[in-house]
Amino acid sequence: MPEGPQAVRSFVAVGAGFFAIQMLGWGADAAFQGRVLDGKALLIRLAYTAALEALGGYLTARLAVRKPTLHAAVLGALTIAATLPMTVLTWSSTPKWYAIWAVLLILPMTILGSHIHEMVSRRGSDGQ
Repeated sequence: MPEGPQAVRSFVAVGAGFFAIQMLGWGADAAFQGRVLDGKALLIRLAYTAALEALGGYLTARLAVRKPTLHAAVLGALTIAATLPMTVLTWSSTPKWYAIWAVLLILPMTILGSHIHEMVSRRGSDGQ
């Protein structure tokens, strides 16, 4: 495959995963608007954010032509880069455990999403 179209496909794959994480995350966050974010609510938010990151990694791996895990890792790095400024700005008003875990889970969850895609693809190609 020519390098140009493959580069575009890579960009689209990572962009789609990033867009999915951000848009679905904002939608889920809107459901929490106006509620007190106590420890239980923050754990729920951390769980759905991690699930959305895995979904984004899955989508990115699904759309990538080659090296799906590398594309998911790039997605994770991009998501960390987008998340860090807000984490720094809210550091004094957010529980430290939440801020730290929210950032630490990004890369493993996007990579987990790519591994789930590989397992599903492998299972489908085996005829199971």
